[in-house]
Amino acid sequence: MGLHTAIPDELWQAIKSELEKLKADSDLVPTLYDSLPRRCVNELKARGKEAHICDGIVDCPDFSDETTCVTLSGSGELWASPHGYLRAYRRGRFRKVCADGRELKQVAAAACTALGLGRVFRSLSKPRVTGFSPQATVARGASS
Repeated sequence: MGLHTAIPDELWQAIKSELEKLKADSDLVPTLYDSLPRRCVNELKARGKEAHICDGIVDCPDFSDETTCVTLSGSGELWASPHGYLRAYRRGRFRKVCADGRELKQVAAAACTALGLGRVFRSLSKPRVTGFSPQATVARGASS
């Protein structure tokens, strides 16, 4: 699996729900566009051209190949390092998905569950650093 991956629907729904509760960055709040059918991206999948989805290049006239993407940044490979941060591709660029306090565990649990990583063992918030929002460290728990 490469660096960029389409967000599973259940993760995106959980993130949208948390963002609405947190009134997070207005560019991350879901829009009407998210409820429209994504025909072009489905056609890319049907033709075996998944490499064109979330590659940073808009291939679909409806932008559906680049609108709901997630990546774990850091080392360049998704599983090469346990360190990084969750980013969602929204409105033409990747942005951090941030939460703190009691919301952090909910967002972490939704992300881990949707990615098939099992339950969250712990989630920790790192202090604000040079203008960035708090970042989370999520430890994978034992699979149930």
